Order: sequence, then structure tokens, then C-alpha cells
Amino acid sequence: DRRKWLDIEIRKRGLKNCLLLPLQPVEDMCYSFASADLAMVTLGTTASELSLPSKTFNFMSAGLPLLCIAAADSELNKLVTKYNNGRCFAPNKLDHIVSFINNLAHDADLHEQYKANSLKASLDFTPRNAEIIAELLCGSLVNN
Repeated sequence: DRRKWLDIEIRKRGLKNCLLLPLQPVEDMCYSFASADLAMVTLGTTASELSLPSKTFNFMSAGLPLLCIAAADSELNKLVTKYNNGRCFAPNKLDHIVSFINNLAHDADLHEQYKANSLKASLDFTPRNAEIIAELLCGSLVNN
């Protein structure tokens, strides 16, 4: 819903390294992910206390480093910290965000580490893992 605003900002700032594509079909998303160097997940401060976007797990399964913008006590920050697959910043930390992007762009080893950590982390969030947890929860509810 912020696409129009983003388009205006890109044009206003004369950015030549940004390309906004139209909404992509689900079957083509793998190509978008494969072409990315970094995935961005943003949440408002209130929302970040209540949710964890599903796209986060898709990005991890594509082996993408994560740049997250969310509250420090958010589940998103906890996830990124646990798996060391990117960084999470408060929205007002623009200098830190820019520094993180520049570090990734110039440190191939760090970029590869975050990529590998994302891919490894994604193995903890498979459909089968969700089934096992549901079975354990339902089994414990039935047995209690």
C-alpha cells in the first residue's frame, strides 16, 4: 500500500538503482528472490509486536540475508538475532541501515555468511515441522 509513495520518493531523489516491478505472479517469485542480494522486511512498531510476516520465511528459504525494520523487542528481531541471518533496526536508525547495506555490499564473506545462515534457518520452518508441532500440541491437549 506504500508503493505509490515509494515510486514518488525514487523519482524525487533521482535514484537510478531502484526498479519497482508490478505485482508478480506467485509462480515467478522464485526468479525475483534469486535475483536479490538482500530481502527487506518492514513492520510498524505496533505491528512488529504482534506479527511475523510470512514473507520472512520465504526469503530465508531463498537464502537471502534479511534487513528488517521493526521494534527491538519484536519477534522479527529475535528471529534475526537467533539465526544471525541479517540485522534488524528501529525505523529511525537510517544511518545504521545505510551502513549495514554498505557493509554487505563490500564484504562478500559477511554476505555469504548471512545467506548460508538464512538457508540453514529455513530448515527449522518447514511444513513438516509445523505438522510435528501441531501433532505434539494436539496430542498433549488430548492426553491432559
